[in-house]
This record gives sequence, C-alpha cells and structure tokens, in this order.
Amino acid sequence: AAPAAAGRGRDARRLLCAALSVACAGAAGRAPPALAWGASGAWPSLPAPRADGAAAAAGLGGVVVVFGGKGSDGAILGSTALLNTSSRTWSELPAADSGPPGRFSAVLAAVRDALGTYEQLVLVAGEGVHADGSRAFYNDAWAFCVHGCSSPSGPAPALTWRPLPITGNLRPLGRYGTAGGAYVDSQGRGVLLMTHGFDGSRRFDDTWALTLMGRDEAVWSDVSPPASSRPFARCLHMGTVVSDPSIARMPIFGGCGSGGYGPCPDTSGGWVFERSAHSPPEEPGVWRAIPSGARPRLLGAMASLPAGSSSAPDWRPWVVLYGGTGGAVMGSDPPGQVAVLDIGTGLWTNLQPSGSGPAEGLVKAALVAVQMGSLQPRLLVLGGRAGGQTTAAVHSLEVEAGQGRAAAAWGGGVDLRAAHGTLMLLAWGVLVPIGVTAARFGRTSTWFQLFGANWFQVHRLCNGTAVVLSTIAFVLAILMVATAHFLARPHAQLGLTVVLLGVLQPCNAFFRPEPPHEKSPRRVRWEALHKTLGRVACLLGVVNPFWGLAHLCDPDGGCPLPLALYSTWIGLLVLFWIWNTGRRRPGSEPEAAYRGDQPWARTGLCP
Repeated sequence: AAPAAAGRGRDARRLLCAALSVACAGAAGRAPPALAWGASGAWPSLPAPRADGAAAAAGLGGVVVVFGGKGSDGAILGSTALLNTSSRTWSELPAADSGPPGRFSAVLAAVRDALGTYEQLVLVAGEGVHADGSRAFYNDAWAFCVHGCSSPSGPAPALTWRPLPITGNLRPLGRYGTAGGAYVDSQGRGVLLMTHGFDGSRRFDDTWALTLMGRDEAVWSDVSPPASSRPFARCLHMGTVVSDPSIARMPIFGGCGSGGYGPCPDTSGGWVFERSAHSPPEEPGVWRAIPSGARPRLLGAMASLPAGSSSAPDWRPWVVLYGGTGGAVMGSDPPGQVAVLDIGTGLWTNLQPSGSGPAEGLVKAALVAVQMGSLQPRLLVLGGRAGGQTTAAVHSLEVEAGQGRAAAAWGGGVDLRAAHGTLMLLAWGVLVPIGVTAARFGRTSTWFQLFGANWFQVHRLCNGTAVVLSTIAFVLAILMVATAHFLARPHAQLGLTVVLLGVLQPCNAFFRPEPPHEKSPRRVRWEALHKTLGRVACLLGVVNPFWGLAHLCDPDGGCPLPLALYSTWIGLLVLFWIWNTGRRRPGSEPEAAYRGDQPWARTGLCP
C-alpha cells in the first residue's frame, strides 16, 4: 500500500506542477516566436529521396549530416549525406564496410566538449537487417568526426566514421523508434541521452546516458527513474535535448504504446526528462508531465530553436514540433502548421508560420536546428514521406522578429483504450457468460423460470449483441495503434483469437442441421463443435479483460474498484455453474423447448 500511495502522491505533485506551469506561463505572457517558411528552392534537395534518417548539425564544422533512413524503394540506406551550410551544397559518402551498418529510426546528436576543442556526431540505436534478411536492432555507438577528433590509434580524420569504444559491459538493449539528443555537463563532457523505443517484440520505458569520458572513450549509464514515475513504454515518439549550464531537459511527445502499453498515439501533452548538469554519469534523472496542447501524433520531428534569437532572447529555448500523423482518429495538422513548446513553463502553442511550407504534412522527416556563424537561425526539414512518396526536398523554417501567429488550439482527444475496454468487458465479461449460462442451464434453472425468460432467446440476444460490440471494439483497437504494430502484446493476440471465434459462431449456427426428435450423427457432431468453440471463446473472453485492466490501469495505483467488481461478478458466475452442475437432471435437453430451427434464427449463437 505504501508504494501505491507514494506513486499517487507523485502523480498529484506532477499534476500540481503542470498546473502551476500553465499559471506561470499566463502570468509571464512570453510570446511565442515568429516563424516563416523560407522560399521554395532556397536550399538544395538531398542527393536522393530519404525518410526516417538520423540528422544533426555540427556547429563547429558548419555542416549538417544525415545518415541512413529508407530510400524511395524502401531499401535501408547506409550512406551519409553532408550539407555545407556556407556554400549550400550537398555531398554524399557511400556506405562502407568501415562505417556503421545501414539503419533507420536512429538517434544522431552533436557531442562536443565545453571548450570546443573537438566535436563529433554520435550515432546510436536504429533498425537494420542481418545478412540472413532478419531484422537487426542496434545498441552500438559510432562517431562521425567533425573537428579535432582522435581514436586509440591517433588523430581521427575529419568527416569519417569510426566505432566509439565503450567502457564496461553495461549498455541498452538494441532498439529503434527511440529519441534523444546531447548536451555538455558541468565537467565539460559531452552526454547523449536516449529514451524508450522498440525491439520488434517489446517496447521500452528506460532512459540511457552515453557520457564521453574523453575524445575516444565513452560509458553507458541507465539513468531511468523508478518505474512508477516513467512515461509508459512507447516507440516512434519525438524528442530532443535542450540545456543550460545547470540542467539538461529532454522533452518527448507522442509515440505509440499499442498492445496495452498505452494509447497510440499518446494523447497527453508529453513529458520532460530533467537531469542536473552536475550529475555523475550514473545518477538518474526525473520525468515531469506537461499539459496537453498539441495534436497527438507519431512519426513527427522535434528540435529546439537556436537560443539567443531575437524572438527568444532568454535562456529558455522554444521546442518546435512538426509533421507526423495521428492516424485515422487524431488526423494531422494543417499543412505547414507547427506546435511550439516553452520548455520553461511546459505550455504548447500551435503556430501557423507565414510563407508556403510543404504542401502536405510530412512523416518520418528530420528536423535540424542550424545556427552557424552569421547565418540567420533556422530549422531545416529534411526529406520525409508525403502522399505515399519519399521526398528529397529541404524546407527551411526561419526565425523572425515579432510574435508568432497562433493557430487553433488542439481541442483534446479521446483515449480509445477506455472505449475499447468498456465494449469488450461488456461483450465478453458480461453478455457472453450470460448467453452461455442460459444455453447450459436455462432449461432447468429456477432463476430463468422465475423471470419467465426463454433460454434460447436470452442466449441468442446476449451472444449476438456481444458479437456486434466486440466487432466495434476490435475496430477501435486497430485505430488505436495507428501505423504501429497491432499484435505487439499477448493481450492483443488473445483478443484477436476471441473475436474470430465469436464471429465464427453465428456462421456455424447458420448451418445447424434440423433438430429431429432423435438427433442424427450429423447433429451430434455439429453440437459438439458449436458448444466446444463457444465455451473456449467464452473462457478466453472472460480471462482477457483481466489482462486488459492491467494494461489500462495505472501500474502504480492500479484500478482496484473495476477489478474487484469484475472479479466478484466472475466469481458469482463460477459459483452458479458449480451449484447448478451438481443439481442438473440428466437427460433434460428437450429439443421442443425452443423454436430456433427457422432460417432467420440460425444466425443466433445456439447450443
């Protein structure tokens, strides 16, 4: 009880902090930045179409790097595209055996020391393919030298890849669909943060820090807070890292829980992971929930506006969220619209930048902040997919003086898990057990006789209604996962089995042989099949809501009342079956007790 109470206390404190943040934002009145889409063609296109690549800007080297991703034919790329921001020209390094294996949905971040004596881009995570064609999920680390790098064998040449040596055996499990970024701690060491993700079978809720102890040595640390205070496990979310001399913050937004981990997309306002810049490598951080305000989505892009621009002069940078999709239920933002987050207050604002941005909202694009020398601060949108096509286009989102033009606020969404769970619980936790019980004991039970109920009508009405409700709930389950994996967890796999068995039962009933006074062998075989499938479906359908409640409820405090009520109901049903099984008179199954042999009645779930 104590851990649960402590967890509820933490939740209350997080909500209080979120409310205070909103109140402070209103009091401070910090205007959102003014943004404008740059002229079409102002920046050259990528050397080839690319989506879901990892991208970062190296401030000291004046270069933007894009690695991996998928091409227009869906092939996984291992090449590196380089944009010289001074000349605005692209070059490309082909995939090489000495470089990282091709991958997509990875994290690439610029890691440097406090003095600027070296800078390198560090690549972690991502999904690729093994030599045998199976999926590969990486937990390696690679460094792309930009300036002043070294390796164990000596100085490292610029604009080349090399494996980053890791000290110790501790490291995260391989994953893709993760998010992160980098900062410099108080000791002058570069630190890359990475959180959540997916390995093809399970989603993660852990957070890791890769600390560069020198130019050619790094160490992984699990900096996750206690499980009860983490955002639910997810993948395909958006994230970045912003920092000041005292604290590093990693906001994440959206993503897909699916299969019981959480909504897909996440309908909350997001989370911010906070960690002191003075923390030793192994010290965990804390998560802080922020209020909703942007449209839920996955497969979007996030980056922070360069600090110190005229529209955001203080240390609190704005975080920009662009693109992605909310699936069939949540939809997508209007073309060109972005959402900006005040990282200090946790307040979202939807903006419609001036100018003409991408004609359609992009998914799987990369978003990179660029502020190099005299170049006006801006964000670059690199590649992505729109309308089923992969693009090579580069769009710029520039910071202007003045206040941004606010767009309509997000009106909030519905957690489809609650609707799905309610319908499935009513169908398989209540109606189907009543219908099966009516078929089993309705001819002899005094309860049915007391209420004057016809057992066949009860059986058909309850089970027929359950099939309709579970079909609706099944559609909601598909909508919940958007473009993510539907059968990610056993609850979904068992649920699919139950729904298929439930739909097959009316079809089976339609072909029921006519019930003569003496049952034919064909009738006996049909009854055995129909009753067996029905009772198996009923048993699995009764069990799965317990699993569903475990996924739906807060893992810290749980949901004791719904679980207790459902457990009591199932317990009473079991006792009813045990009592009536002992009292049931043998041979009491007269076929004349019903008139279910008409063609219109054959679609009912009959015994």
